[in-house]
Amino acid sequence: MGKVLLASMSAGGGHHALRDSFHTALKLADPDANRFETVAWDSSDQLINWFYSLCVHHLPRFQGQIYALSGRPWASALLARLSPGLFLEALRVLRRERPDAVISTHPLLTMMLVKAKHTLKLSTPVVAAIPDYGTPTAAFNPPKATLKPDFLVVMAEDTLRHYLEVEQVSPGQVHLSGFLTRAPFDAVGRARQKTWGERGEQRAALLRTLALTCPELGTLQPELPTVLFAGGSAWTEKTLPVLEKLLATPTTARAINVVVVCGRDTKFRDLLRRRHPARPQFAVVGHVPPDKYARVMGLADLPVLGSLAPASMQELLETRCGPLLLFSFIPGTEAPHAAYIEAERIGLHEPDAGKMLELLEQAVELKPASARLKAVMSGFAQRAEALRAASVTRAHTLPDFVERVMDASTAHPRRAGRKSSVG
Repeated sequence: MGKVLLASMSAGGGHHALRDSFHTALKLADPDANRFETVAWDSSDQLINWFYSLCVHHLPRFQGQIYALSGRPWASALLARLSPGLFLEALRVLRRERPDAVISTHPLLTMMLVKAKHTLKLSTPVVAAIPDYGTPTAAFNPPKATLKPDFLVVMAEDTLRHYLEVEQVSPGQVHLSGFLTRAPFDAVGRARQKTWGERGEQRAALLRTLALTCPELGTLQPELPTVLFAGGSAWTEKTLPVLEKLLATPTTARAINVVVVCGRDTKFRDLLRRRHPARPQFAVVGHVPPDKYARVMGLADLPVLGSLAPASMQELLETRCGPLLLFSFIPGTEAPHAAYIEAERIGLHEPDAGKMLELLEQAVELKPASARLKAVMSGFAQRAEALRAASVTRAHTLPDFVERVMDASTAHPRRAGRKSSVG
């Protein structure tokens, strides 16, 4: 048995979701904790989250350039030097937990854990997990030996090809994994699969339970198509141009339910409530925990998205909410996701608000569907289920990979009798 430290930090919810997916995969493979002792750890550092929010709200045009610069070798070294608090945290957690392997979901946190490992003269293998699809920034696998992880976990085949063919990473050092959604999303997915085509009845049942703690949803009509506007705490506000066009079109606004999940963006939530007080079939909610958010997804026929992280993509597919209508994405990290959903025919990227509204109206059958939309709508449920099944299958290969990673460590002998914990 060996101890596995699963490390994450606040820089968008996708990092925590991926860490939780890894934890679930290890627990399912080893329910009695005979193979792994797992410790889930969150950095208390808030600087990265502050910088992320600054870019989103005040420097959106430069987000892509900032992302590209972060992968330069000099930038990685500079970030490492400018993160003394994070480095001290990494030192403390390695000293305290003495793990046999570390998996980290954020590139800067990974670099600090690698740096701490070398400072402490440990041979503990550090694994960098890349949440996004496409070609990753070089910050995930920097050239400097004292910042470079020992292994890589990727979520998509194009990312795997990049590491094998472009960066010439050894096949034994990079692993293609998948994503396990949390239990509430699994439950909604099973319910929607069983009641496919009976949306009114299912929506009415979900509304009855949600209304107890989310009274904002009380104006929704279960018999009407429902559209979810989402994008995370920072990026749902990017959908505002589509929302305003929709709400300014009375025939459309009367024919559908609209739910906006603003996350922790209280300014955007309050703005919408001021502009559209007591509007029928229009609900604005703030942050909702996973059990409620899964049911909110279950209410919706399709989403209009201000951003699209892989974790959110998999949750939407699991709950059969789609096709995915992507209005904007985070420059740099999420650019490949727009191409991905179109290539897999599970969604469309449309940055023009007027054209996005037309796609929405077509998707809820208020207007005849265009050839572009028909290509995605036809067979969407089957493709969504197939993509989820493939991702789940890959996720369950993670435990064997982790055991191979731990076998590469000579830092600590395998210790028997440990119990699994979450910290």
